[in-house]
Amino acid sequence: VARELTTVDGSVWLVDPPNGSLVQVNALARDVTAKVAVAAPRQQLVAAQVGRGAVVLNRSTSSVGRVDGATAEFVPGRQLAATGSDLALVGRDAGVFAVDTAGGKLVALSSEDLSTRYEVTISPGRATPSVVDDQGRLWAYDSARGELVRFDSRSGETVRASVLPEGDVAGLALSGGRPVLVRAATGEVLRIGADVTAGERLCRRDSPLSDRLVVAGSEPGDGTSLVFTLDPETGELWTVDLQARSCRALPLRGDRQDAVTRFGQPVVTGGLLYVPLANRSRVLVVDGRADDVLRPVTFERGWLDAAEGSCLVSFGRTRVLCAASVTRSEEHTSELQSRGLISYAVFCLK
Repeated sequence: VARELTTVDGSVWLVDPPNGSLVQVNALARDVTAKVAVAAPRQQLVAAQVGRGAVVLNRSTSSVGRVDGATAEFVPGRQLAATGSDLALVGRDAGVFAVDTAGGKLVALSSEDLSTRYEVTISPGRATPSVVDDQGRLWAYDSARGELVRFDSRSGETVRASVLPEGDVAGLALSGGRPVLVRAATGEVLRIGADVTAGERLCRRDSPLSDRLVVAGSEPGDGTSLVFTLDPETGELWTVDLQARSCRALPLRGDRQDAVTRFGQPVVTGGLLYVPLANRSRVLVVDGRADDVLRPVTFERGWLDAAEGSCLVSFGRTRVLCAASVTRSEEHTSELQSRGLISYAVFCLK
């Protein structure tokens, strides 16, 4: 299942391991817009979107390649490590990284030819949650040391800071562009400062989350500060709103049959959570807002230069453009009154 699922122009990239392909799905039209063969069927695949294309890691062969977004063609890359190595891939437009868990390395890759730019060491043999911010910096949590690592893909600069006790399991995500950690033992969300220091803690749970927890956060510009933690063993979704300082639990499995559902890596965009259902070829969409919370609403008057009146109305990431123009005319009545015709148009931009 895709380690990264990112929306661009209403589309999401997902890996389809049973068929060895990468699939682009239009989230609004609920339709498949592209399907690209990238590996042999049933090989383990991980994908990260870079621009309009994607970088694909074949975990079965430890090789990396890319899908050209313009041509929808797969371009093979190179071997990152020995076959069978425990590798992960994280990335976005600003930077692409490979995480070599077995070898204890974080590797910054060139976005052009996927060659190695820089490497730093971490504790080997432990799962290393990692995310990439919009400045091309990798944030990784080294659970063996309880350290958070910030690794710059452009300069190779590395900053480390102890944020949790050694051996503490935690998930990592970006919410509103800032890193947050979710402790498995307590479920609480730990905000991380720009100087890689631990900050405020929110929403401690009565019961622990499993060590396999999966975390996702809202994107900058969504107008939200949400953190979603999915427990794949129980099927429970733990939602924390950093702005409202509130939290709630939502079961994603509704009956016994749902117990076989396997969840992929979720991603948040526009205040909505997209959760791939790995063994059902579906994507579950969850609204992270509370029942009494509206999407952010804004009004921008004078948005068009040519129209006499215009306004761009935004409801989250749904935008409506209203424009009005006036056509002046004269009717020669006894009083020679000047009259005009007002015409208007409404466009929905989404």
